[in-house]
Amino acid sequence: MTLIKCALNNATNLLKTKDIETPRLDAEILLAHVLKTQRELLFIKTKKILSKGNIQAYNHLIASRMTRKPIARILGYKEFWSLDFKLGPETLVPRPDSETLVETTLAFIKTQGFEKGILLDLGVGTGCLLLSLLSELPQWQGVGVDKSSNSIEVSLENARNLNLDERTNFVEGGWEDGELSQKLGMYDVIISNPPYIRQEDMKLLMPEVVNFEPKLALEGGPDGLDHYKTIIPLSWKLLTTKGVLFLELGVGQAEGVKNIMSKNGFKNIKDKKDLGGKVRVVFGEKGSQK
Repeated sequence: MTLIKCALNNATNLLKTKDIETPRLDAEILLAHVLKTQRELLFIKTKKILSKGNIQAYNHLIASRMTRKPIARILGYKEFWSLDFKLGPETLVPRPDSETLVETTLAFIKTQGFEKGILLDLGVGTGCLLLSLLSELPQWQGVGVDKSSNSIEVSLENARNLNLDERTNFVEGGWEDGELSQKLGMYDVIISNPPYIRQEDMKLLMPEVVNFEPKLALEGGPDGLDHYKTIIPLSWKLLTTKGVLFLELGVGQAEGVKNIMSKNGFKNIKDKKDLGGKVRVVFGEKGSQK
């Protein structure tokens, strides 16, 4: 006979042995998933007895977490912008820092009074950025591009689940593809969260990242800026005259990204800090001349 309270205590202690940062929280999230209930409700059910099937399922999930597999990978989805996004093996797990890009883009669009427009996401992944924005912009259309066919499938499924598929289209292709621009039209806003981890920093990543996230979606070359050097000139070609490019970036990369944007004709280049006070987004308007 195992009570919820005992199961949580045992799981927490096991996770502590693997240096899990939030062992109790993780134990609660996984048990709530097994019981198909809200985590907060566990606190009023501490003396409830778990069934043998529940115990077996819970032990399996805890064993997975002890390998440092991320909670989101275990559950198969991640909440972002208060929406649930299914994950795929070739998609990154959406991270809270990326909400800064959504906030910054929304603020600019609303400040400028753009009621309608077309949005392009280069490297769409799960679709979390594109679909979060479209959920707030009911008269906008969106296009997501990704070189991974799996990511396209996942983002399309997420669009359907969020009832946004009628306002979205997805194109398979990489931004380094010279013919990509011929497959796409013109856009009022382009967003991108490209791989930006420096090669030398890859080995410093947490096991949850380095062992379970797709490397191609992480590494950005020696200085982390390789992909920006392709995305920025491509975006200039694809933006309308008054179009704006929004880019997520890593710590310490703002000046490098700004320089690339400036050299490629972008004007009024600005940045936005995340909640931790680090510059997370750089954005600029397409100039009349390059």
